[in-house]
Amino acid sequence: MVLDADPPRDTTFAAFPDLLRAGDVLVLNETRVIPARLRFERPGGGAGEILLLRPADRDAFAFDARAWLALTRPSKRLPPGTHLTIDGAGLTIGESVADGQRVVRFDDDVDLAASQRRELRQRRELHPHSGVFLHEVA
Repeated sequence: MVLDADPPRDTTFAAFPDLLRAGDVLVLNETRVIPARLRFERPGGGAGEILLLRPADRDAFAFDARAWLALTRPSKRLPPGTHLTIDGAGLTIGESVADGQRVVRFDDDVDLAASQRRELRQRRELHPHSGVFLHEVA
């Protein structure tokens, strides 16, 4: 949406470079977003879901983190010690902590970086127009 017109008008992202003028400041958000929702079938049947929130032992994102704070569903049917395999990645449900969060621990042989690269490639295949567009404002 372009707000410099009266009335405001809709446009496409492809028109974005034409909206920039000399002297404009373009701020790029380089926040890393990971596909953090893990869906699975429970060992006894039925669907389940784990939403990774952040590494349990640090404030910043890190692929080498083994323990994560997460929300699990259904929480009551995933007691501490439950071991799951999701897309080839082994993890164990840990103890409950504050606000309904649980600690989940990935097995030592899980390569989260490779898993994330695979997920991002799959998303790119589904959304061919995703990507980063950079334009220098002269």
